Amino acid sequence: MRAAVGIFTHMGWLTAVTVVKHEEFIHVVRTERIEPGDPLDREAIEPYHLAGGFRGLDRVPAPPDPQALIDRGVDKQRRHTLGNFRGLLQDMCELGFLIADAAILAGRGKSAATLDKVLASHAQIHIAEGNTVRQAVNAALEQLGIRVAWLDRKNLFERANKVLALEENELTAKLTSIRPEITSPWRKEERLCAIAAWVSLSAG
Repeated sequence: MRAAVGIFTHMGWLTAVTVVKHEEFIHVVRTERIEPGDPLDREAIEPYHLAGGFRGLDRVPAPPDPQALIDRGVDKQRRHTLGNFRGLLQDMCELGFLIADAAILAGRGKSAATLDKVLASHAQIHIAEGNTVRQAVNAALEQLGIRVAWLDRKNLFERANKVLALEENELTAKLTSIRPEITSPWRKEERLCAIAAWVSLSAG
């Protein structure tokens, strides 16, 4: 059975929700948290923070070559993310589901033009970290042969209305109604991922 996964990224982790079509609605196969890197490896989890002299909110000595640190972190992040999504696809395949489509929810933060300007601003560092995770996810999915759509979080319900012909209140009510079917977290974030996956599945 054809499935789709919706993805909501954070710095250092992401939420993924896999859905399949079920009659006029969807069935949520599973929800999960995926790490794009070893949680103990700060280079992989927050390369821009370390490059800018941050460990979380704490200041630490900045490296002599921030670009080299970022390159190492991004490389590790991409390899780790690919391995995790390869595992997800294998798990789904064993259950009889083929993930053919994916939707990545993106924000509107604009990255500065140069690395120096990014590292000079903590807000810019967070934008860069989010972009890096999304790009790692995109690269992994494309390498695994999955069609990827990027959806604007702000316009998600407008996009869903065009594809699914459902208003925001209808979608919200439908998604709330399936809460008893799953045991995983079912917060607003997971519901947005489910909508994104449904849009991707239907548009495909």
